[in-house]
Amino acid sequence: MDSYLNGRSSESEEEETLMKTQGQQYIHYNKASVVMYYLKEMIGEDKVNLTLSNLVKKYGYKNPPYSTSIAAVNEFKK
Repeated sequence: MDSYLNGRSSESEEEETLMKTQGQQYIHYNKASVVMYYLKEMIGEDKVNLTLSNLVKKYGYKNPPYSTSIAAVNEFKK
């Protein structure tokens, strides 16, 4: 969280949502971990793990199409 907020404090551009971010490394690496922790707190670790497991089963170790952030959001919505 500290790394994310530190990177954000020196940003001159408006911050996009995590799904739309390009070229803002502090968001990719730091905000994503904050979001995942928040999800765990909101829906529970078991549901987060199940969702990630479902994504790996559907997309892991396969040829394209690869998973996208949209696929992850849709899986979490389920």
